[in-house]
Amino acid sequence: MHLPSPETKKYILICTALLFLIILASGIISLYQKVMYYTGKGEAYSFPQRIYEPKQPLAEFEDGIWLHRVNSTERAEYYLSEYAGFEIDIWYDSKKNAFNVDHDNRDYNTSLHDMFSVLANKADVYIWLDFKNLNNENKGAGLARLNGLMSEFPSLKNHIIVESPQIRELEVFHNQGIITSFYFTPPSGPDWREAMGELQKQFYNSGITAVSSDLVNYDLAKAAFSNVPLLFWDMRSYDRKISRLIAAHIRRNILLHEPNIKVLLVGETELAR
Repeated sequence: MHLPSPETKKYILICTALLFLIILASGIISLYQKVMYYTGKGEAYSFPQRIYEPKQPLAEFEDGIWLHRVNSTERAEYYLSEYAGFEIDIWYDSKKNAFNVDHDNRDYNTSLHDMFSVLANKADVYIWLDFKNLNNENKGAGLARLNGLMSEFPSLKNHIIVESPQIRELEVFHNQGIITSFYFTPPSGPDWREAMGELQKQFYNSGITAVSSDLVNYDLAKAAFSNVPLLFWDMRSYDRKISRLIAAHIRRNILLHEPNIKVLLVGETELAR
């Protein structure tokens, strides 16, 4: 049997080491891209700095990792011991004088009262309410119904955030001592910068406490609302692939070390709807 010469062995070892380093570097780059998908896309944003004067201050949360889209009592019960806060999608039904719970307003016969009945069993729980159909016509009745629920579940009273893209309609809530958050979706079209400037001005004049948005809007939200508490949701955290799960855990630790990022909603697949 012919054995390779020392020079050949050395060459094989060098090639193997180089191949290993290439694979390792590729893996590190891939993981970095998965972790940091939300930022550094090349466009620099610049907006005027404005004075931030909220009507209601935001508490410092001991645990800012909350669960996204908790729209059933079963899902709330399943994860009750695992998360400090829960996001719920609500639609006000004027005929029933009740909040229907669902992302798309399907009738699962689940009300906000049902959800509060479960969540009130956890001490110091926080609730993020995505008010899907808040408008000028239902803001008063919606506020009255929420106040009624908070009277019935007093432990939740100061632990609720009401979110909506309707800046003016949120005013009645924070005037009543409820924390509010502006659901931020970036403007589009050729005049988006002008629209963004106007949106920024409206927010800072509103007294709203926080800005909330999809994590893909991180760079723009950070630039436009640099001194405002930010609440994000991370849709990629639903991915159950091992590499994606690792990236999501690294990402949440990075984000919550930023001083003005207060909450990150993460996904779980069990009982999701």
